[in-house]
Amino acid sequence: MAELEIRPSKRRMVLSVVLAVLLAGVVVGVYVKNRESLAWWVLLVGLIPFAGAVAGWLDTKRMVLTVGGGSVRGEFGLWRKQRREIELSRVAAVTVERSFAQRLYGVGTVIVDGTGPGERIVTGEVDRPKRVARQIEDAAKVAGAAAAMRERVVLDEEEEKDGNE
Repeated sequence: MAELEIRPSKRRMVLSVVLAVLLAGVVVGVYVKNRESLAWWVLLVGLIPFAGAVAGWLDTKRMVLTVGGGSVRGEFGLWRKQRREIELSRVAAVTVERSFAQRLYGVGTVIVDGTGPGERIVTGEVDRPKRVARQIEDAAKVAGAAAAMRERVVLDEEEEKDGNE
């Protein structure tokens, strides 16, 4: 299986940009109609909503979830990176949580729980979270079956050694 890289959804950022452009258009329109009575700095008010778009863009860069190479890796943070890793054979559960607003946008939070204490990776809002969860579960099943097969081979070899002695 090729590595699967999952990042937060860009839908919030796109919505913020659209709303910021619309508001900037309204501010410019009001300024053009009332140029004599308004100061030039009123145009700067139209730039304020672009902060939401920048925050949305930063949100897409702060987290990446990678499935492949026998593990699920979550890297979080912009300046201070934090990394969590769970072997696919140790994945106990993959859960999808979606609020009402997340269901409207088609996004959700994917939670990967491992068998050990503290083994938990929580994503941000990702697109098609059920599909992402299914892909992680499928990879974990394959890895678990491979681990079980390796364990069975080792046990068979040990039994052969014991039988030959």
